[in-house]
Amino acid sequence: MTFLAIDIGNTRLKWALYDAAHPGALMRCSGAVFLETIDQLAEQDWQRLPAPTSMLGSNVAGDAVRRRVEEQLELWDIEPRWIVPGAHAAGVINGYDHPTRLGADRWAALAGARWHVLQRDGTPRPALVVMVGTAVTVDSLDAEGRFIGGLILPGFGLMLRALEQGTSGLRVPTGEVEDFPT
Repeated sequence: MTFLAIDIGNTRLKWALYDAAHPGALMRCSGAVFLETIDQLAEQDWQRLPAPTSMLGSNVAGDAVRRRVEEQLELWDIEPRWIVPGAHAAGVINGYDHPTRLGADRWAALAGARWHVLQRDGTPRPALVVMVGTAVTVDSLDAEGRFIGGLILPGFGLMLRALEQGTSGLRVPTGEVEDFPT
């Protein structure tokens, strides 16, 4: 029995094939491709993989990208399952008025953080989840597993592009220190 985990982000699709569908399972192989190239997964990255018996994915890139990935999954006879944020699951209570507006990746990370905290010694504690990619997200859980809020910031690349486009005379430091008028 093998398990395929997929994370479709804003820029790339990351995947990993595990021996089983449970925490701590041995990872057999993994990879990442830019979203522009996902239509080649079945003929390239996934072509020689053993057929997974199940699959679970997280998608923040939209329905059109999800459908493209599902076309690639037709290589195997598995039913795609996608994480959909809800009001509560896996010991986490979603604090959003409209729970499905929380990103599936953030929802999955909160559930994973809750599980990890409880595995340490069974004592419920708050958790902070930070993910860095195209965007940076910072999310928090209280000790009872309630999602109490978070924020989304541009990632490093987006910040750098914004600075380059939004400032004039921006230059990279050469190691010399300029004197500033006092």
